[in-house]
Amino acid sequence: MEPEIKRGREAGKQWPWAAAAIFGVAAALRFYDLALVPLHHDEGVNGRFLIKLLRDGIYRYDPANYHGPTLYYFACVAAVLRTHLWGEVGLNAVVIRFVPAAFGTATVWLVLKLRRHLGDYGALGAAALVALSPGMIYFSRCFIHESLFVFFTLAIVVAGLGHHRTVRPVYLMLASASAALLFATKETAFISVAVLLLAWFLTLACFGAVAAWEKPSFDRRSRGKPEKPSPSLASLVYRVARGKNAIFILGAAAALFVAIYVAFYSSFGRNFPQGVYDSVAAFHYWTQTSASAHTHDAWAYATWLRREEWPLLWLGVVGGVFAVRRGNNRFAFFCALWAAGIMVAYSILPYKTPWLAVNLILPLALTGGYAVEEICAAARRSLHPWMRVAWVLPVAVLLVILSFPAIELNFYRYDDNSLPYVYAHTVRDFLRLIPQIEAIAARNGTGTDTEIMVVAPNYWPLPWYVRNYPRAAFWGRVAPTSDPIVIGQDFQESQMQAVLGDAYARVGYYELRPDIVLVLYARRGLLP
Repeated sequence: MEPEIKRGREAGKQWPWAAAAIFGVAAALRFYDLALVPLHHDEGVNGRFLIKLLRDGIYRYDPANYHGPTLYYFACVAAVLRTHLWGEVGLNAVVIRFVPAAFGTATVWLVLKLRRHLGDYGALGAAALVALSPGMIYFSRCFIHESLFVFFTLAIVVAGLGHHRTVRPVYLMLASASAALLFATKETAFISVAVLLLAWFLTLACFGAVAAWEKPSFDRRSRGKPEKPSPSLASLVYRVARGKNAIFILGAAAALFVAIYVAFYSSFGRNFPQGVYDSVAAFHYWTQTSASAHTHDAWAYATWLRREEWPLLWLGVVGGVFAVRRGNNRFAFFCALWAAGIMVAYSILPYKTPWLAVNLILPLALTGGYAVEEICAAARRSLHPWMRVAWVLPVAVLLVILSFPAIELNFYRYDDNSLPYVYAHTVRDFLRLIPQIEAIAARNGTGTDTEIMVVAPNYWPLPWYVRNYPRAAFWGRVAPTSDPIVIGQDFQESQMQAVLGDAYARVGYYELRPDIVLVLYARRGLLP
């Protein structure tokens, strides 16, 4: 294994600078102009949950909503810190999207922590794929649960590798805490955990249950000496079992999982035991909706990835083939099984949404990083400089190609519903409605105390944008009113005119989503 260590040391001289550059690019793509994109329907709903949490100090988990509480509590912390550090009270798109953007960026940091297992170039390649992935960026800039979910999934793997290598209790505690936070984020956690466990067991079975992770000898601290192999599964279990505090440590890890899980779902004791009971009942709701809502064919994820992430998909498949055929990197083999398993699991389920694709992108990026490591190794073995360029150039070209759809999707065509990741998204034309509401309220002289009647049956994320108007009411049907502002849908306009009469006049039309157009009416004396 000496040549492998030497290769790692050659790359190690510039590795910190390259890692910092990739991390910086990831942060810039995720944090730049977070308010640019109008909120999605789900973001508006999540925003209302956050407002209730800040106002009432309690989050009552509803199993019919299928989402855990971690997103709201972390966003609550961000809002409180903003108030104490900058003295700015209230919420806006930047504040609520800060949390998913932070977790999305931190995921790149976790990938870089896999340097020992993927190699210098492999870790940099995998981190670059995650940093530039259009889907990873897009859903890290949305106030939804996906970036937190992906972070906690990878955190389990990184902490598990740390414990496997060192048998230190701290890594076991980190893995337990990450698993608890994963389950407290989304109910689909059981799918990810099941796939990870299955990939782990299959890796042990395929390699004869000998846990000497061969490629982890990329560690530069070995100073040119072969790294001692990690313990086998049997010896690992034996070492844990015979330890003086083995029972205490395992019990503490289990207790930590339960404590974190119960704390979040019970709203830190304020909704106990109902919140914990509802968290279990949610799995029953999920099994029902997974077969009826957002249904797509079995090849939907593969099609979406091929359209938006084909460089990452191509490298991921190549890396998976390398890992299986060569069998010289157990972690890469595990990632290949992880990628295949999660693809099969989510493809079998009829319920499919684009944001779930991030669960597939992550392991594909890791196997793609392994492909980069192997390609760079082949380039270093080439004697002629031009042959080395011929090996490495395609990888660089693929990364450049990947960056173009990432920028196009996230900063230019973010509301183009013809793109796979833009799934029934709010279009930018909707944002013209908000200044009109503010102008009418100002002319009425009542400001944020203005009464607003929303008769449109489809209105999310409008409640978020009128969150500062406590007298906004969402009826969902046309009814007589004297409110200065009435908002409906275009198909309701004839009914609105009949009910409102000549006292009101149309201000304008505003597209909310494809095939959903809102119409704004105001009392005639308040028209521009």
